[in-house]
Amino acid sequence: MFSDRKQDILCIILLGVIFNVAASVSRPLWNRDESRYAEVGREMLELGDWVTPHLYYVPYLDKPVLNYYFVAVSYLVFGVNEFAARVSAGIWGVLSGVLTYLIGLRFYSRRAAFVAGLLLLTAMEHAILSTFITIDMALTFFVLLSFYCLFRYFFDGEDGVGGQRYSARFGRLFAGVLSLSMLLKGPISLILVGWPLFLYVVWRRPWEALRRFPYFSGILIFVLIQLPWHLAIYTQTPEYFYYFYYTRNFKAFFDSSIHHGDVWYAILLYLLSGFMPWSFLFIFALVRRFRSSRRWEDKELLLYLWLGGDVLFLTLSASKLPTYVLPLLPCLAIISGGLFENLSFHRWERGVWYVFLALLLLLPGVAWFSQFYFLPSLDQLPVEFVGLIYALVGLVVLAFGAVGGIYFLRRGRDWEFFWVFFGGYFLMLLVGFYSLQFFSGIRSSKRVCKKLERVLRPGDRVFLFHNRDYAALFYLRRRIPHIGALGEITYGARLRPSRDYFLSFEDVPPLLRDRSRRVYILAFWKDFRTRFQRLYSHLPYVIVYRYGNFLLLSNQPLEGGGDGSGKDGVEG
Repeated sequence: MFSDRKQDILCIILLGVIFNVAASVSRPLWNRDESRYAEVGREMLELGDWVTPHLYYVPYLDKPVLNYYFVAVSYLVFGVNEFAARVSAGIWGVLSGVLTYLIGLRFYSRRAAFVAGLLLLTAMEHAILSTFITIDMALTFFVLLSFYCLFRYFFDGEDGVGGQRYSARFGRLFAGVLSLSMLLKGPISLILVGWPLFLYVVWRRPWEALRRFPYFSGILIFVLIQLPWHLAIYTQTPEYFYYFYYTRNFKAFFDSSIHHGDVWYAILLYLLSGFMPWSFLFIFALVRRFRSSRRWEDKELLLYLWLGGDVLFLTLSASKLPTYVLPLLPCLAIISGGLFENLSFHRWERGVWYVFLALLLLLPGVAWFSQFYFLPSLDQLPVEFVGLIYALVGLVVLAFGAVGGIYFLRRGRDWEFFWVFFGGYFLMLLVGFYSLQFFSGIRSSKRVCKKLERVLRPGDRVFLFHNRDYAALFYLRRRIPHIGALGEITYGARLRPSRDYFLSFEDVPPLLRDRSRRVYILAFWKDFRTRFQRLYSHLPYVIVYRYGNFLLLSNQPLEGGGDGSGKDGVEG
């Protein structure tokens, strides 16, 4: 019914969908990044503004608009809920696995390319981020698609008369995809693709390919995609250009305080840890390639320049985050796939695997006993014990996979070793993703927001204290005044200042003393302990409800609970 390649692609899609269903169903928003992007998409629909992204109902200019379109359109299809917010990231994650397979076919056999696709899908960082709302997953797909177009353009084959064939169609598609990627994350998208391409052109000087490139139509496509939104936001919010292109990109390359800084070698650590547990395969493949006397092909050179050039650029940048390396993980997967042309581990490679597998056998015990050490330090926060059980079961399954892997590895049956270990790791991921539904509950304000909806009456006022809990706006579907530091919404708040919605810590005492009107304050537990109690312990307040990392405070106790001391009326 299906060709072999179509069967491989369907299998990759099926595995990716299983990952995302296990991780996304009924899981509340708890990570600040994904709650931020989910809320921007929701406000886009509520405000009807498809030009200027908004967060906390003020302009949010840290990123271009395309990813928010994906989230907002998903809401139109599936409704405003967690699954709809996450589904686009899952789609890009699965399609990235398919593209890795298709690029791998240009280097290796079908079997090795298929394994490369599986390695990407199950690489730790890729597997996790495909179940969260992140721009980086969409960026990974578009960067991959850009390079796929380049491989098709440069290396698609001969023209039948002894010359090289260059497809203008893929040249135009490359220009369109590159333009779309810039609407996702700005100039970094152009650099991640353009910098390795520049290095390849300087090294190989493919003059004929450059001469035949459809420059006019490619530039026209690029401009037509970029121009409408940039003209619209210039008319509506002209501050975007200076803030985003200069402050958030050019200046951030030299100033780590704008984003996040780290040690100079952090990108290499992020890359290897993000590709776990397959990082050893990449190291093995890298060592073998540089020890080999085999001639470097042009397409192989482009692949390695893609990886090495972008690693160099990200290392030179003052801003460093683990998610920055996500678009490079497909390179590692493709390079590692070369081992599976004829899988046979060398002696030193087996030794590395033995050490790694032995450490995995210790994980279930370490995880079980560590909970007794760490949980008290969280001040006895309620923990879903079922989630702990699921996580432990996942680690036990992985340990069985490690035992099976050691058995086959000792007997020199390397293919059996890989599939047994892969099976154990795959099942561990599934169980681990399913356990997120239990763990994320204590790190999300969803349950506290639902409690607030039940007790809220007309005339009551609601505030957020210090922590920028974007999930609260998502679940309550309303604008909520914020007390304290604004963080990443500071610039937008300056553009649209509002004394009614951005309050200082000095504004809290009059709210708590006002007995004529009930006030609710939603606070993060750590902020409550370290700041709220220190500033307002002498004022009347009561903890109305607490669950996990969040609690709901009020200036008046509910019926039958709380004496105003802040020590009674606790639920959960």
